Amino acid sequence: MLYDIVIRNGTVIDGSGRPRVQADVGLQADRIVPVGECGGETRQTLDATGCIVAPGFVDVHSYDDFALLDRPECDFKIMQGVTTEVVGNCGFGAAPANVAYRDFLRGFWPLLFGPMGRFDWEMTEEFYQALEARPAAVNVASLVPHAAVRYGVLDDEKREPSAHELMHMQDLVREGLEAGAVGLSTGLFYAPGRYAKTEEVIALA
Repeated sequence: MLYDIVIRNGTVIDGSGRPRVQADVGLQADRIVPVGECGGETRQTLDATGCIVAPGFVDVHSYDDFALLDRPECDFKIMQGVTTEVVGNCGFGAAPANVAYRDFLRGFWPLLFGPMGRFDWEMTEEFYQALEARPAAVNVASLVPHAAVRYGVLDDEKREPSAHELMHMQDLVREGLEAGAVGLSTGLFYAPGRYAKTEEVIALA
């Protein structure tokens, strides 16, 4: 068999819960072919002696929504072994984003999470198009953030939505999911999420 890459002599931890094992890992194109002893020819050999070989890590609690665009090489995650990021956490994220929400985020986000750069989209699909135009070096799974949805309809008002407003909020969640979001996130400790009643969250979920 001809391999594109063989990673030799590493300690493999495969994430299954099985004990670590000394093994080679063979790659053909973008596929792991065998894990074990890789006989045959290879175009490239990587010596992993003294190193752990593992699947890429998933960072499920990331705030890199804008960092993905600002530094798409994602060296700050790749060097930690992270190959997938989940963004839009705790009810906050890059989209949907009306003017009020953009102003709200600009008030605190750069202090905690770094540069925001271009931020002129409104709908979730537009944010995803921006990510596709400047592809990140990691996989990205994005959540629809509740605070963004609430701002999109109620700004920062401390009240329940009307029936019509709730339907508009549901439309924003639906648009995000149809664009490719993997779910809805809430941050009910933080404003404006703290103004939501349980019934609102249930209706959006």
